[in-house]
Amino acid sequence: MGLSLPGMIGAAFVASITPLYAQSAPTSLIAGEMRQATCSLTGRADSYIGRGFSTFQRNFAVAPASTTKAVMSFPTIYDQGYDLSGQAVLNFTSATAGSIRFKQTQIPPPAVPLNVTITNFANYAETLNPATQTYTIDFQISFPDCPVITVHAVYDSAF
Repeated sequence: MGLSLPGMIGAAFVASITPLYAQSAPTSLIAGEMRQATCSLTGRADSYIGRGFSTFQRNFAVAPASTTKAVMSFPTIYDQGYDLSGQAVLNFTSATAGSIRFKQTQIPPPAVPLNVTITNFANYAETLNPATQTYTIDFQISFPDCPVITVHAVYDSAF
């Protein structure tokens, strides 16, 4: 009527060597790296995302939905020559789309057009890879002069 002592020891051993993986990204801050991307409609890089260190945090436990948010840092991002690097807030209107607002912390703040600092994103997807303990975020930003620039970032999910 229960496990014997050797059975309990065996179960404890198996449990101790079995890694525990999160089923979704945590609501705590995680760090990783963003991939470089460019968008060019005029023959020059109209929009550019630089490769480098990135952080990600969200306020939902399982999947994005209307009214959920996430904060992501961009190592380097330019559109129309405007430097949007730093933090951006993703405001979801559905599980895969919403608006993205780039925070402006430069002093003095540049006169960046509103349709550049707040624009749309789509095709948002999250993927957890238990084998590598990484968490991948992919989505596309739509700037006025660049309809699609793809964001791809990989974060460590092991804590």
